[in-house]
Amino acid sequence: MSTKNVSQAIKRTLCQSKRIFQAVRIENFLRKSFSLSEEERLLEAYQCSLFTTAGPIRGRLFITSERMAFHSNKSLKLRTYNGEVAKFPYKVSIPLGKIKKTTPSENLNKPEEKHLQIVTEDGFEFWFMGFNNFKRSFESLFLTISEKQ
Repeated sequence: MSTKNVSQAIKRTLCQSKRIFQAVRIENFLRKSFSLSEEERLLEAYQCSLFTTAGPIRGRLFITSERMAFHSNKSLKLRTYNGEVAKFPYKVSIPLGKIKKTTPSENLNKPEEKHLQIVTEDGFEFWFMGFNNFKRSFESLFLTISEKQ
């Protein structure tokens, strides 16, 4: 084996090890943040924004074998009744079985701005946007939800 081949093999191994380490780290974070059961597995994770009445909140959308969960990148600040500042992450957890509809849409004035609408059985709407790869994200989410229904 040439030096170049050995070097490339080492790089591939290191890249693969890095991806495995990141996946384990993300799954541990998810388990801690959302109290996942032992059987629940992380399927996908996406960087995106959740649109709220206060504007978009940047974070990560997780798709597990049982739920769709969003966790903000930064903590939100809120003043308590006695004037102190409380910080907390913005979190949403939706069981896959409670999702009624997933609909992709795009801004007619800016077609590159694509949105994902999630409607739950109890009528709540969630709007996600800013995916790095919208098509892949939507297809993965749609397939996972379809399997659970």
